[in-house]
Amino acid sequence: MCRRAGYLLWAAAGLALAGVLALEAYEVVVMGSLSCELSPGSSVYGEASWTWAAPGRTCTYALPGGLSHVDDPPPARLMVLALLIAWPLIDWPPRSRYRH
Repeated sequence: MCRRAGYLLWAAAGLALAGVLALEAYEVVVMGSLSCELSPGSSVYGEASWTWAAPGRTCTYALPGGLSHVDDPPPARLMVLALLIAWPLIDWPPRSRYRH
């Protein structure tokens, strides 16, 4: 029973990450720069793009003097993705139902 709960937890975490990434991808494709407001109500928008380095939306803001500020997705997403990929491999091969 514990093994089944582990697989359910893995599936739930995978679906949650996929949902977050799908929502951000939708915002980049459909909303574009409107998804990159600097702060709520500021009316300052950056350039939206997608990155796979840590999967998610990146917002780049032009600053005075030719400088720019970049908001990247949290690096923890890359660790979560690596854990979700490694999880089934760590639990391989499946244990036998019958003990000897």
